[in-house]
Amino acid sequence: MLQTIINSLDDGLALIDGYGALLLVNQGLAQFYALPPDELIGRHWRDLWQFESPMFAQAIDKGLNFSGREGLVCNGVLRIFDIQIFPLLGEASERQVVIHLVDVTERLRFQELVIQNERLAATGRLAAIIAHEVNSPLQAIQNFLYLAGSDNNEERTTYLAMIEEEIDRIGALIRRLLDVQRPDDSAVRRIDMNTLITKVVTLTSTTLQRSRVTLQSELSFDSLWVVGRNDELTQVLLNLFLNALDAMPHGGTIAVRSLHRAATAADLPQPLLPTQIALIEIADTGHGIPAEVMPHIFEPFYTTKKSGSGLGLAISSQIVEQHSGRLSAHNNAPVGALFRIVLPLAEPDLNET
Repeated sequence: MLQTIINSLDDGLALIDGYGALLLVNQGLAQFYALPPDELIGRHWRDLWQFESPMFAQAIDKGLNFSGREGLVCNGVLRIFDIQIFPLLGEASERQVVIHLVDVTERLRFQELVIQNERLAATGRLAAIIAHEVNSPLQAIQNFLYLAGSDNNEERTTYLAMIEEEIDRIGALIRRLLDVQRPDDSAVRRIDMNTLITKVVTLTSTTLQRSRVTLQSELSFDSLWVVGRNDELTQVLLNLFLNALDAMPHGGTIAVRSLHRAATAADLPQPLLPTQIALIEIADTGHGIPAEVMPHIFEPFYTTKKSGSGLGLAISSQIVEQHSGRLSAHNNAPVGALFRIVLPLAEPDLNET
């Protein structure tokens, strides 16, 4: 019965003796290699698994507890596994080790696809903002060109100067967009969060004005350097700004604040005190977060909007956690919602000012 239960698992399980030979292999593990379990029993574990991390190999050879994620080649295909290793108690000469492998390849691919789709959705919203902002100066240029057809040379010169100003305005807008969405933004590098906030605010400034939303900005005097991916952190800020706009259909106020201070136990998932943190807060004066919504606010596909995927906040939270930080939601007194981003500050660089 135990053998039947073990073989019914999709996960891979193997029992390894003190010499490294496989004593027991379940059907789930054998399927990874398209072989029957009997053909794997007796083989040395190194014939199957070439761990890039030496810690996995040491855990098996020395009978240590260990867990982590590793890429392994199965039948010529690289697959990603969450791996747990733990020893069975006994005499040293009888030491046996259990290895548990969970194939997370497809799950990670799905997560990446979801993140990419959400990024495209955010980019689509940004494109709509840009289209509206570019349309205004284009209409002005069209009007000025019509007026420049006047026979009055002085008026023609004035209108041509106005056309030049509107063209410069479009150029500045496109440059701001390129600053936010650089082709190499997927690279991990040092980023000043104040600079990133300023770019996102500038990019959405016209939309804020059109939506009758007032911006209050209180950024740290000092730079807030973190290590991360520019495009991902931009996506987080853009999501929070657009969510704040959605929460205030009749206008209101968005307040953005940044500062740095020493981390506390409540700030980071695994604080290494006295780690310095960058704290960014984005608050609105909208309808706030209902009590029944708050426990689910970062759950995938959970949304109270009539349209939307319900993935924006879930992915934003995941991105911040991947940067060793934390994203939290609160109700803001007296009205509205407040989202707080906590990120560990990077080590100082003497070349940066």
